[in-house]
Amino acid sequence: MASVSDNFNRANENPIAAPWTSMNGGVQLSSNAIVSVGVAIDNAVRYSGAGLSGNQFAQVTLATMGGLSTASNGPMVRCGSSDFSAYLARASTVGHNIQKVVAGVFTGLAGGGAACVAGDVLYLEANSTTLQAKRNGTNTISVTDAALTVGDPGAYFALATVASLDTFSAGDLMTGQGLLLSHRRNMLVMASV
Repeated sequence: MASVSDNFNRANENPIAAPWTSMNGGVQLSSNAIVSVGVAIDNAVRYSGAGLSGNQFAQVTLATMGGLSTASNGPMVRCGSSDFSAYLARASTVGHNIQKVVAGVFTGLAGGGAACVAGDVLYLEANSTTLQAKRNGTNTISVTDAALTVGDPGAYFALATVASLDTFSAGDLMTGQGLLLSHRRNMLVMASV
């Protein structure tokens, strides 16, 4: 099971350096968090070369929240390497939702998540065709979509974002695995199945 993480605790970078790759617009590392470079377009970066399967998760800590209800940011999964395509969980001061972007075209998939505040941890997973968002460890939104099947994890900032993200982590989901326990001659045998 592969996993990656970044706490962003290092010198400022503009734009953010490898292993991060810009997908759209620009993202920089500033004061131990990531922020969008500009507010004129959607800004996104992916964690290149993570080697994750299509069944993956990504999560970020919302370090600061912009004061505008239209400003949103959050984690992405299944980010394309050749165009701006991904699933994303968008957090704002009025709620959070799951969207997809395919070749730069956004489609809302599910909404209804509660408003987010600085310090919240926003999580998104893609497991086969099921997308699940969590806020602070609690399941909040679930929806199915089959448009994107593989890609890297990443982070997203919407138009007019004046917010920052911290403590990124992503990894493979443990799917189709279990633990087989058996007693044999006073010995406990464990095996992954």
